[in-house]
Amino acid sequence: MQDSSIAKKHDDKPELDKQVTTIAWSELENAYMWVSTSSFPDHRAFFCRESGKSYWDGYDGLPEGEIPDDLEFNDKYRSVPNQYDLDVGKRLVLKLASEVMSDDYYFVRKVFSRSGAYSRWQDFLIEQEQQENWYQYRDNAIKVALCNWAESEGFQVDITK
Repeated sequence: MQDSSIAKKHDDKPELDKQVTTIAWSELENAYMWVSTSSFPDHRAFFCRESGKSYWDGYDGLPEGEIPDDLEFNDKYRSVPNQYDLDVGKRLVLKLASEVMSDDYYFVRKVFSRSGAYSRWQDFLIEQEQQENWYQYRDNAIKVALCNWAESEGFQVDITK
C-alpha cells in the first residue's frame, strides 16, 4: 500500500505560474524601430505579458491607439528596449572590427573616439565594401538581443510572423 503522504507530496506545493506569451517577431522589430527612432522618452513601446498586445506611445501622437492608464506602473507591461539599452552601437562596431577587419581595428577604434563617428564609419564601410556585411551583422545582433530580452521578460518570439 502506498503511503498517502508521499502521494500528496507534489500537491502541497502550488506550481509556479510561468505563463509565456507569444509575440510576433515583426511586431517586436517594429516596436524596437519605433523606440529607437527618437531619444527616450519621445517614443515608447510596451508589450502586455498577458495578451502579447503591443502599445506604442510618442509625443507626435503616432501610432494611433488607446494606451492603458497603468502602462508604466503595472507589472504586466514590459517596455521595449531601444538601441542604447541593447548596446548595439559602438561596442558592436568594435566587435565586428576585431572579428572581421582586424587589420583596421585600431583605425575603427580611433574613428569612434570623437564626434561624428557614425558618418565616418559609414564612409569607411563603403570604401572597404563592407557595408552589406555590417548591416547583416548588426541586424543579426539586434535580433538575438531582442529575442533574449523577450525571453527574459516572459515572452516567446514567433520568428515566422
